[in-house]
Amino acid sequence: MQLRIVSRDELTTCYDVDDPLRSAPATKDTQVWLCKPDRPGDPCLTSLTTTVIGPDGTKTVRQSAPAANPKIDCFYVCPTVSQQTTPNANLTIDTAERSVAIAQASRFSQVCRVFAPMYRQITIAGLNSTNATPGKIAFQDVPSAWNDYLARYNDGRGVVLIGHSQGTFHLRQLISKSSTRRRRYGTGSSPRSCSAAT
Repeated sequence: MQLRIVSRDELTTCYDVDDPLRSAPATKDTQVWLCKPDRPGDPCLTSLTTTVIGPDGTKTVRQSAPAANPKIDCFYVCPTVSQQTTPNANLTIDTAERSVAIAQASRFSQVCRVFAPMYRQITIAGLNSTNATPGKIAFQDVPSAWNDYLARYNDGRGVVLIGHSQGTFHLRQLISKSSTRRRRYGTGSSPRSCSAAT
């Protein structure tokens, strides 16, 4: 796992988000969210109760719960898990996506509001393809979801980017394209911190 600190402005200037502090768009949110605060059945809010086994074999049940009012958000892009048979997954939330969100992202709900977009990831079946198109399709959904998150839900909050496998690859592209554009065009906004955990 790597951690890279970038300014939030670097991520907002890449995709022409005018002002992340502006009011949310009046249009309906059409982004499909795997995890989002207040989403019914959010797998990132699954029970965090854990059995801890000590060095002597004793077992202790540790109760944990999502933070009541976390100060930051987490933007999680899941790894390659889709078992659909096409090169790119559709946006249906299948068992594989729910399971990985529970295993990887639900713990973060103890410290942040977790937002996890569905994206047309390259499926397990599509991994052996030499065609670049499935990767381009998968990536274009990530900045789209990021922009939607910034416009509707961020409200000036700090955010941590979290990805694994394919999710890491797409977040690195997002950061890279954002940083390049910022160097080229600059920004007039004051920086806010943003962490990228991959």
